[in-house]
Amino acid sequence: MEWKLLTAGRLTRNKFWGESDLLAYRPVVATSTLIRDGNTNILVDPSLPIGQMDALLRRRAGLSAEDIGLVYITHYHADHRVDALAYPHAACCISEGTLNDMRAAIAGGDPQAPDRPEAYQVVRGQLTNRIALVPLPGHTAGLTGLSFTSGGQQRVLVTGDAVMDQDFFRHAEGYWFDKAPLTSAETIRQAAGSADIVIPGHGDWFYAADCSPFGQTAPSWDCRRLFSGDMAQCAWLLRQEDCRLIVDPFVPASGMIRALFDHSGLYPVEIDAVVFAKETPALPPISALFSKARVYCVGDILPEGLTEEALAALLKRRDDPAFTRSA
Repeated sequence: MEWKLLTAGRLTRNKFWGESDLLAYRPVVATSTLIRDGNTNILVDPSLPIGQMDALLRRRAGLSAEDIGLVYITHYHADHRVDALAYPHAACCISEGTLNDMRAAIAGGDPQAPDRPEAYQVVRGQLTNRIALVPLPGHTAGLTGLSFTSGGQQRVLVTGDAVMDQDFFRHAEGYWFDKAPLTSAETIRQAAGSADIVIPGHGDWFYAADCSPFGQTAPSWDCRRLFSGDMAQCAWLLRQEDCRLIVDPFVPASGMIRALFDHSGLYPVEIDAVVFAKETPALPPISALFSKARVYCVGDILPEGLTEEALAALLKRRDDPAFTRSA
């Protein structure tokens, strides 16, 4: 079993970044995941038009939209099923709970309701022999994630919006418009004990063990990746108490600013330090972008509490798992 993120989604608002539930700060994109079970390529929660998703499949996995054999939708909301029925060789699958939610949404005039619920194929118990359906109620009544084992014995849980991102997981809270907030909290607590790796509905994957409150687990630095919109470039944000540090920022500056805001709610002026772990670029553009940050290069003494060895270990831990590209 292999898997790979195609999009590291983003939320319109995140209360844990100091943002109001009443305002939308950025366009929504759901996290889309590619799973390979034997010869079957499975796309979970397509979040972009099929042309854009086809380009991502080609660049990140050596596949195309025509190579997708199954599409699976965790819940009925529109941002998780963009062009879901357009993949030419794929059955589009949902759980029975999601079908019930679709019917209720249509009856209630929900603008997120699909036009043709009968076009989706209902699966029960298992999506494949090695991928189990897992009910994760709260965000919607019928939301159903996927569970499988990959990379030896690592338990992977694809949650859809049962877990919005690692911040909501850490605080065991659902989103502002969840159908049943108390149920959402209990679902997250149960998920914390049943998975090693969590793939949330609107963010990068993370290790469940790393997302307890700060200071309780090692590593002590919170490390998250900052992707460009097309997933072609990646920097890292490390946070510890009052220190905010960017590792290997990318250009152009506009893409870096967007990635930082989309994945953390921060602006460049709020960054305390920039570290170039790979090589030193031309410094003036970086100095202008991160105007209040101290710049560290290879061989420099890093901020207190961070060694080169510790930094390398943090970044390596956040590497994507191996995925065999198709020729």
